[in-house]
Amino acid sequence: MTYEISEDRLASLLEKATEAGAKKVLVEMGLKKSQVSQREAFRRFGETRVMRWRREGKIKPNKSVGKIYYDLNDLERLKSINELY
Repeated sequence: MTYEISEDRLASLLEKATEAGAKKVLVEMGLKKSQVSQREAFRRFGETRVMRWRREGKIKPNKSVGKIYYDLNDLERLKSINELY
């Protein structure tokens, strides 16, 4: 099976893959937060979008001491997927 992809599309995909890898390393090294509060998630990704992802089961909230948190990598991954389409 052969796929054809434009140079621009390939460059975009490679850039996104590189960014994802760099973010993963930063989280593993403790240089970047792995979770964000619900308020921060709404601010950065949009309340409607976050609630839709939650309703569709694409993200799961983590509750701690009365606050709701989301995995930042999951949110960024879903945002990247949305941007591809």
